[in-house]
Amino acid sequence: MGSILGKEKVMRKGWSLAVGICLVWVGLCVPQNALGQVDDNLLLAKVLEKVFGGGSGFTVVSPKTYFLSHMAPFRDGIEQAKAKEKMKEHFKNEGYNIDPLVDLLFERNIRSVRLSLKSSPQNGYFIDYHGEYARYFEGKEGEGGKLYKKHSKARGQTRISLPAYDPDLHILLLYYGTHADVLAGAGYVVAYRYENAQLNELGRMLIWIS
Repeated sequence: MGSILGKEKVMRKGWSLAVGICLVWVGLCVPQNALGQVDDNLLLAKVLEKVFGGGSGFTVVSPKTYFLSHMAPFRDGIEQAKAKEKMKEHFKNEGYNIDPLVDLLFERNIRSVRLSLKSSPQNGYFIDYHGEYARYFEGKEGEGGKLYKKHSKARGQTRISLPAYDPDLHILLLYYGTHADVLAGAGYVVAYRYENAQLNELGRMLIWIS
């Protein structure tokens, strides 16, 4: 009896080790959290590369997330609620009933948080963690194209929200806004299909333009 228990203990240890290795391997290969959500950084990188990649320069990304709740016209709760309903209606008109995803986008972006995404200038984006470029979009420093004179590869500034992703529908929703100069830019909420590591735009809603 003692020898059988000894073998059983060894088998249990071996099984635990095998399961542990499998879990580590899955974690390395599939960047998902416990709810099956794809990692935020993976999604943000995919979007930034799709929008800004393929050229010789890069967009400068603000290191903190940004969304409607951080814009003056939408800081009021009533205005946010109106914007949310308009957003739901807009995407329904484009053929996508993604009301819960719109709710999730607002919920995830109540507060601005610091990004942890790594810069990838070769793929079209640089995260301005040290504020190297921020001053060129503020006050007089942002006038007369000073950014482009000193940093020829910079292609404006981008602010982006945390993504909302539905793993069943394979639909990703997020906000991004870009300034080419102090008074030249636009912001959108964009829906993408994300499936088999491919990202394809489904539709967008213009939030602001200057």
